Amino acid sequence: MMHKFSIVAYLKPALAKKIRKLQKKVSKATNSNAILKLWKPHLTIGSGVKVSDKELKGLYADMKAVISNFKSFKITLKHCDSMDDWTGGELPGHTPYVIYLKIILNKKLLRLAKIVKKKVTDKRKIWYRQPWPYKPHVTLAYRDLSKKTFIKGKRIFEHEKFSGETVINHISLVKENNSGKWIEYKRFKF
Repeated sequence: MMHKFSIVAYLKPALAKKIRKLQKKVSKATNSNAILKLWKPHLTIGSGVKVSDKELKGLYADMKAVISNFKSFKITLKHCDSMDDWTGGELPGHTPYVIYLKIILNKKLLRLAKIVKKKVTDKRKIWYRQPWPYKPHVTLAYRDLSKKTFIKGKRIFEHEKFSGETVINHISLVKENNSGKWIEYKRFKF
């Protein structure tokens, strides 16, 4: 059996709740609701990988190797931004339009993303390629944004004043369930 995983870090509950409210606000303005149906607020750390049952043990070992030299660290989220060239827009049923919250890139987050790339994703089959250089963000709307609703949402939210801070203390493998929702499969705490 093949497994298709995304590699993410989930946000602390208080910040996730604040982001979910903003996602709902964006959804109301743009009619985009894919993020609300499919994902909890999260930060993507690396490309999506495909592994067989036989390869799971090696994947777990590599994930543990990634976190072995990490201690928890903080990240800061600041204001909204958008892109009209998201590489995931090439996936079936997706568009290239995304509205998101910017994350201030710090050395620890960049180091984590680089090590995940080197020790985990570069060694495996990829189903989703994380844009590189790493541009961390938390998605507010994606997948079902049309060009028209993207432009409308971009105009409305480009001046949205949002800020938040959270601690990153894990990375998780998440897997799509039968209804298309992405759920945590295994967490690796550091």
